[in-house]
Amino acid sequence: MPGTPAVLCRMLPQLRRRRGMLLCLLLAATRLPAQGRIPQLDSLLALARQGDAGSAARLEHLAPYPKIWTDPNRELKILRAVDGHAANVPVDVALTRVRMEVERGSADSAALALDRLVARGGVSGALALHIKAEVAFARGENDAGEAAYFDGASQVADSADIEMYTADISWIETPDESDEWKVLPNESARVTWLRRFWSGRDLEDARMPGSRLAEQFRRWRVSLGNYRWDRDGSTARGVPQPIDSAMTHADFTVVNHLFATNAILDDRGRLYMRHGEPERKANLPGIEAIDAEVWAWATQPKATIVGFTGVGSLRFGMLARNLPEGDAMTICNLDAWFCVPMTRARKRILVEKYTAMRETAESTDGNPESYHSSVDGIIQAYGIPNGGTLIVVAIPVAKLLDHRGERDTASTTAVRIRVVVGDSASDRIVAAFDTVRSWNTPSGVSKSAFVTAHFTVPVPVGEWDVSVVLGDTAHRAGSGVRFPRVPVPAFTGKSLALSDPIIGRAGSGLSWQHNGESFPLNPTNAWRRDEPALLSYEVDGQVTGRSYETRYELWKTTGKPKAPTSVITSKSVARAMRETVHRELSLKELAEGTYRLVIRVKDVVSGQESARERMVPVRK
Repeated sequence: MPGTPAVLCRMLPQLRRRRGMLLCLLLAATRLPAQGRIPQLDSLLALARQGDAGSAARLEHLAPYPKIWTDPNRELKILRAVDGHAANVPVDVALTRVRMEVERGSADSAALALDRLVARGGVSGALALHIKAEVAFARGENDAGEAAYFDGASQVADSADIEMYTADISWIETPDESDEWKVLPNESARVTWLRRFWSGRDLEDARMPGSRLAEQFRRWRVSLGNYRWDRDGSTARGVPQPIDSAMTHADFTVVNHLFATNAILDDRGRLYMRHGEPERKANLPGIEAIDAEVWAWATQPKATIVGFTGVGSLRFGMLARNLPEGDAMTICNLDAWFCVPMTRARKRILVEKYTAMRETAESTDGNPESYHSSVDGIIQAYGIPNGGTLIVVAIPVAKLLDHRGERDTASTTAVRIRVVVGDSASDRIVAAFDTVRSWNTPSGVSKSAFVTAHFTVPVPVGEWDVSVVLGDTAHRAGSGVRFPRVPVPAFTGKSLALSDPIIGRAGSGLSWQHNGESFPLNPTNAWRRDEPALLSYEVDGQVTGRSYETRYELWKTTGKPKAPTSVITSKSVARAMRETVHRELSLKELAEGTYRLVIRVKDVVSGQESARERMVPVRK
């Protein structure tokens, strides 16, 4: 009877309890569309098991991949049987065989099946290249996968090809990106747009170029294997149906939606496509483990936690909630708010909090590197005139050595360092650097000791976002930071220009050699009041013999200062068009805190001025 489950749900008083709600959801979710009732399905499956290609084609028509006819592992066996018995396997069946091999079989078997299909001329163009990319990514051949993916995009020929590439980005695209993609005029524009789409994600996550595309294909394989609707049944028989809008009344305020928003993956799969593997899960006890899960992702600035609840039957996966379900004492390992008895007021606050987290999870995405703890690395980035960035790092040895006594013995300490430079406005990566640095740490090393390093990364002239990620090779502890708009000026000699100021410290033991000059560094990036800051920078575009005025200003970074705390001015006559300046800045008169150093150089004849600034942390 149409609408009966919704009417029943409104009438049942026990719906205020969780089990009653699940009963209601079960009644609604198990309704199947009329076209989903296929009496001959078992007969088709029986014939397909015997290698009948026609039956397999009929099944594939009823539930085209990535939907499934039956249990996925059984479906793969049937496809293998059909491929082994039939002389002319229909193309769509052969394609599903390849994809099911990627998903449930082996990447090598998928590659062989694809080679046979291509050799017989059954598939070509964008479709063949896209599937080639799927297989290559599954085999860990990421460069080959990326090449095939974009080659396929350049050969898009019809709406089916466009839909195939649309499906890849639809899991994570923003509304603006969706609008842009729909109006692209041709294949060339689509290839350019797709490169920018995936490159922008890598830049945002500080990953090497190509990382997110390969990761997205991996997430798709994992999601199909674990978070498909109807994992153990047949989507040829039917799919979950939307629940009547009459059900969305006050009794269901803790649920964000009561029906599947995607026909293939449940809500866990949808969010897995956006954020990947959660850092932690609440391992619920007993019966709770069957129909509820809680996931936590280590997002910034705080973790994102989403609860999921089973819908009627495990066939239909799980839906995201506005409040986690399950054993509260277990969930409190993820969120301390669940460690105390739940009151009505507390529940109302938690619903608001978890609604916001769910909405954030469903509208964002990422693939940042995740570490169990912070390595407390100190990272600096400087722009180098005419093309380059100087990276300086300092890492506490105590954070790199574990707690089994390595401090009492000599050991080798290794750190992986990755630098990604680009423009977030255009989603363009202009440079990437990935290396492992090792240091020999002596026995009895101090808890306060640091390992330090510096290196340069070539980049074009401009202002760039510079991201640096470093961590131990065991992937236990790491740190990361993004420096926005690091200036890499063009020194042409035609106009007055300053380089990024580099501030060093006497006795740091580290310096950078550049253009025949030694630039003192301070890898720990802090100064005591009783030690001078050693300032180095370059000036370009001077007129030899002309007088220039230099002004050094130190501004407090707290409050709203109207004037600098300290000002030092000097005048000098230019000896060359380009000069390197070294000088000491006394910090004795400053209170503890962080200051903004502003350097202004002015041509006293023309009035032309150039300025740069840098933060100076001052400690006791």
